[in-house]
Amino acid sequence: MTQLQDEMARHATAARESAAGTITEAEQRIAALRDALQEQTQRLESALTRAGETSQRLEQHSAQLENAQQQALAGLQAQLENVLNPHREEMQRRSEAILEEINARVRATFEEASRQAVAQFDRQVVGDVQPHLTRAEEAVHRLAGGRSLLDAALDAASRTAFAIRRTKRSRNRGALPENLGS
Repeated sequence: MTQLQDEMARHATAARESAAGTITEAEQRIAALRDALQEQTQRLESALTRAGETSQRLEQHSAQLENAQQQALAGLQAQLENVLNPHREEMQRRSEAILEEINARVRATFEEASRQAVAQFDRQVVGDVQPHLTRAEEAVHRLAGGRSLLDAALDAASRTAFAIRRTKRSRNRGALPENLGS
């Protein structure tokens, strides 16, 4: 009987040791899983922070480009008014050439700025967070809309110069017969 009790005590001790080993192993696995989960949580938080920063940069660049466009349009208008007022006759001869040159410069400037901004946005968005690519595309569409506004303004300025020239020519034609009759 003592032998049986000894045998039972050994089995109970072995079962306790086995259970303790299993518990220790389970606790180690849980700790490893907890550490991995914390690490992934930190990575996700970091990615979300970068995504927010990228979004803010996109909004800032979009606003800066829109501001630059407005300033360029205002500068163009002021420049045209300064040139047209004191030199109307000379401007009639040069207006078409100047408008084409300014149009080419402005377009080249905006196209280059737009290409650079789009390339930078694309690199940042793709490098940091893929889902924000949609926002970058929307910013590009807004830039294209601004460019259309610029094209429309330049077209209107060109038509205005053409109308001024035509009006001046009409006046000159109407004045010519009167001068001949005098």
